[in-house]
Amino acid sequence: MRTLSDFRDRKLPPSASQNDTDEYKNVQIDQTAPEYGEPLVDLADYDIRTDAFYSRTDGLNQPVGRAFKSGLIRVYARKSVARKLKEVDELLRSYGMRVVVLDGFRPIAVQRDLWGWMLEQARQLLPHASEAEWTAFALRYATDPSTFNVDDPTTWPTHATGGAVDLTLEEVATGKAAYMGGIYLDSSSVSSTRYYEELANSDSASHKEALRNRRLLFWAMTEVGFVNYPFEWWHFDYLTQASVMNQGMPRGLKARYGLANKGLSPEL
Repeated sequence: MRTLSDFRDRKLPPSASQNDTDEYKNVQIDQTAPEYGEPLVDLADYDIRTDAFYSRTDGLNQPVGRAFKSGLIRVYARKSVARKLKEVDELLRSYGMRVVVLDGFRPIAVQRDLWGWMLEQARQLLPHASEAEWTAFALRYATDPSTFNVDDPTTWPTHATGGAVDLTLEEVATGKAAYMGGIYLDSSSVSSTRYYEELANSDSASHKEALRNRRLLFWAMTEVGFVNYPFEWWHFDYLTQASVMNQGMPRGLKARYGLANKGLSPEL
């Protein structure tokens, strides 16, 4: 029986930032930081559960429901990110849970596929909206890669740094996915991390389960240094531009991860 220090009993804090994904690009990156040139690693090599979402061909990766042509069959992240995720799994051990990483380092080709898909979602959900409104909607859930320049840090999607991960929880003993109260990439308000914290009349068993599981994931991740993006319960950053923005832009704080494949083909 766990004590009152149980992560699932700890309320989620108000978000330090309410900026959409485009705002983080103005955060400076410390290119002299030791982490800047850190290599990408295969998370499976660190015994971290992965499920390469954008390469699934069985149609079970809803709401996308198909593989992206550019999707990677392995999930990669920076070496320090892999080590931090191992720490998270240790924290989750006594809960009988572990993380499942759906996406980490994301090549620009995959980002372009995702952006196109997200714009199509916006058009379907907001059929009478303008192009600008569709773009604003999509920006809440994905970064626009149309201006990507390998030499310009203000154009780098956060997943291209290898410091961002999208993940969920599952039971270690059964492999059963934890109920999070919403699916990955659901482009609605239910995806906001604090959705169940703020939901009125949320006394149902399913609502309580989602609330407690979101708290568990949030606190386990933040305990070791990850920073959550408040519009997506599944997205966390470590040492990226977005991690600085979502801490409320502390004075003098810089990102440490730049483009993970800088100097290589931007399509990798």
